[in-house]
Order: sequence, then structure tokens, then C-alpha cells
Amino acid sequence: MGRVSRDDLGAWVVKANPALWDVHAARAANEPLDRWRLAESYRLDLLARGDRLLVWATRGPSTRQPVGFIGEATVAGPLEIDVGGGDWKRSADREQVRPHVPLRRTRWWRTAVTIEECRGDPVLRTIEVLQAPRIGNPSWLTDAQLNALEDLREGA
Repeated sequence: MGRVSRDDLGAWVVKANPALWDVHAARAANEPLDRWRLAESYRLDLLARGDRLLVWATRGPSTRQPVGFIGEATVAGPLEIDVGGGDWKRSADREQVRPHVPLRRTRWWRTAVTIEECRGDPVLRTIEVLQAPRIGNPSWLTDAQLNALEDLREGA
């Protein structure tokens, strides 16, 4: 894993921890994502309007919910600095000031592409969210990894 560059960027990936925010309830209700909180990083300078952003659900309190890719949105504009907002379960997360990326066109996937499917694919087993699971948002996929993910989705 090297530095991200726009030359090989297929899509951004953000992790949603169900213990901190109920991403599965948002998916079930088809709630749109209007923004996503990110970590400070050089990657923030690479985000651009129109970029694809994939949502990866991490393991949460329920073992019945999928771990893996569950949806996507599109970057709507430049970063904003703001507090976490009302959807966070912990007050410290609601009050924390961080960069946020505005989003539009949320599409929750009917069928998740699970962590097991990713680990079983020769291209997807190398994705950053599996190789460095504690890295801050955003993570990313290369063009080749995004194509492999789309191939898995089409096969579902």
C-alpha cells in the first residue's frame, strides 16, 4: 500500500461502525447520507466533487448484520469543518469538530459484498480496509479493485 494518487483512484471507502452509528438502520430506512466525517490526512486534498464513495460496515454488536460493502454515495463538494451531529450514539462523537465531506445520491445496496467475499477474491483481498483496518477515513480502492468489486456485485 502506497500513497493514494488520483491516477489509480477507483473509489473512496469510508468505514461505518454500527457501535457508534446505526448504519444498518439507515440502510433499512433508505436514509440518504448528506455528509461523512473524515480523519485529518493528505487524502483530504485529493477528494473531488463527483468522486464515488463506498460505505464499508464494520463488525457491530449484532452478528446478523453484514460486514463489508453496503452502499455508496457521490462526493458533492468541498470539505466542511463541523461537529459530528445528532446521529452519533456518544455525545463526545456528536461534539467532535472534524472535516466532513458533503455527499449526494446515496444508494444502499440490496445485497452486501461481504468481508468473506472480499477475502476470497484475489484482487479484493488486497484492499486497504482489510490490510489496514484501523486506518482513518477515507480509505480507497484502486481502479482494478473497484472493477473486481463490480464483478462480484454483478454475480450476486
